[in-house]
Amino acid sequence: MRKNFIELSTDEAFKSWVLAPNEEKNVFWEKRLKNDPELASEAKKAKEIILRLKFKQKPLDEESKDKILDFVIQNSNRSNQDDFGFPQRGWGNRKLFILKLVASVALILGCFYVYNTFQPKQKPSDIKKVSSLIEKKIPKGQKNTFTLSDGSKVKVNSYSKIKFESSFLHTQERKVYLEGEAFFEVVRNEAKPFKVITKNAEIKVLGTSFDVRSYPDHNKEYIAVATGKVEVTSGAEAVYLQPGEMAVLENGKLTVSAYDLEEMLGWESGILFYKEASFEKILQKLEFWYGVEFEISGTKPELTRYSGNYKNQSLKTILEGLSFAAGFDYKIQDKKVKIIFK
Repeated sequence: MRKNFIELSTDEAFKSWVLAPNEEKNVFWEKRLKNDPELASEAKKAKEIILRLKFKQKPLDEESKDKILDFVIQNSNRSNQDDFGFPQRGWGNRKLFILKLVASVALILGCFYVYNTFQPKQKPSDIKKVSSLIEKKIPKGQKNTFTLSDGSKVKVNSYSKIKFESSFLHTQERKVYLEGEAFFEVVRNEAKPFKVITKNAEIKVLGTSFDVRSYPDHNKEYIAVATGKVEVTSGAEAVYLQPGEMAVLENGKLTVSAYDLEEMLGWESGILFYKEASFEKILQKLEFWYGVEFEISGTKPELTRYSGNYKNQSLKTILEGLSFAAGFDYKIQDKKVKIIFK
């Protein structure tokens, strides 16, 4: 049987989600409310009641109680059928209904009084845990996709680290901290901007899809926009990007240009792409992509550039093509690759 807003207001699981959300609670309640629009409507009212109580370690004052009562009675004062789903059938039934509401609110207030009175006081360390960031590290040779509490999706490339809040419910902004590379598909919310914080830049959007490449040991950062608009800020400088545009941050200076789709976004679709790249750059890309280490012997050609485009191919397939162009033999031993130039 579906619960109404009064029952939800005293439901321990629901209160726990509203007051101390985390990733597990978000997944459960957001899925449940999405599949039941009527319950979602009741939950919205229940959440407003719970948040209006403004939990303090003391009983509510009369003004707070009056606000809750006013909220309930005003919402019952609608024509035909009110938002709470109760039809109006004359003053007799209406009066009885309001009395029931008042009694129910009194029960809610009593429950929260007991909750606040006997709830142990939170230590600063406890509060910190509630608002602590979730950190995910992706090793070389792997990629992973995460869905944030607002529904936004992040695909994180190998050798990257990302940090984000377990819930954006009580935050003014949706902030994500990135070291490495990730592709973002952001759910639009004009009231709560989405920001990606890197070592030297801040990327701000409302709802869009874009790629950020910011490895700590690289001297450049890249921000490429697939859809929507993106604002990139570094120090006092800011640029605004449209789809198909890329910002490059180097030595504190931002430049804007078009970008090669496969070169910047290909990894997200399983495409390993390099164009006019040095042998060292290619090996670094292969290390990230496959999680291997290279050992080189012999004398490699100098100042030679190579190009390649592979989709979901094995390391062996790529080395076959590269060895023919660069003139070397190779041997793969688990996560070690020996390259012997002829």
